[in-house]
Amino acid sequence: MILTENLFGDILSDEAAEITGSLGTIPSMSQGQSGPVLYEPIHGSAPDIAGKGIADPISMIRSVAMMLTNSFNRKDLADEINRAVDVTVESGITTPDLGGSFKTDQVVDTIINSIKESRRVHATDNV
Repeated sequence: MILTENLFGDILSDEAAEITGSLGTIPSMSQGQSGPVLYEPIHGSAPDIAGKGIADPISMIRSVAMMLTNSFNRKDLADEINRAVDVTVESGITTPDLGGSFKTDQVVDTIINSIKESRRVHATDNV
């Protein structure tokens, strides 16, 4: 976690993201003392890859998980999403920024399917 003003935070978060290997994996949250909270990927619009289907969806998905935890008190759902992302990355299903050859929609579909499978297994365990 980095706590700073917006402009400096933007610079630091971009630099820190390189530790993970890509800007495409890091979520962010901007919150003032009062008012709405903004959740977003730390990367920009990436016009150089627009329309190519290779944008990494992980930071957006993790931003949603962060929102579920911090604004909606649904850490259970956030944990489920984050586990699915981890399983997907560990299985090598990644976009080119992480060395993979998969398209954005393939990564998203795999994450969704991982959540569905986890829910099926969990439902079977409770029977």
